[in-house]
Amino acid sequence: MPDIAPDEIFLDSSNLPGHNAIQFEGRVVQALSNRTIIAVGLVFCLVVIVFAVRAFSLEVVQGAAYADISRNNTLDRTVVFATTRPGARFGIYPIPESRFKRELVARGVYR
Repeated sequence: MPDIAPDEIFLDSSNLPGHNAIQFEGRVVQALSNRTIIAVGLVFCLVVIVFAVRAFSLEVVQGAAYADISRNNTLDRTVVFATTRPGARFGIYPIPESRFKRELVARGVYR
């Protein structure tokens, strides 16, 4: 059995046809370390604990105060009659044509 040299086993970018370095072809990907996984888990647990403490504070500690606020949070029904002034029945006023065109040009609707 002939000996195989290491350079015949491993391919690199110089002898790999069609190698695309922009797409990270030919790169060795490192696995995540246990330290990284534990750190992300601890950050997640910390966020969950912060939300749990805040929810406990709002529900149990300050719950009675918020219950009173919610009981008093109602809409009252009232009747409001519209008043009209002479000459302004519908609130529609004529606009001079030149001003109207200026506004349309300014908004990009009319050229």
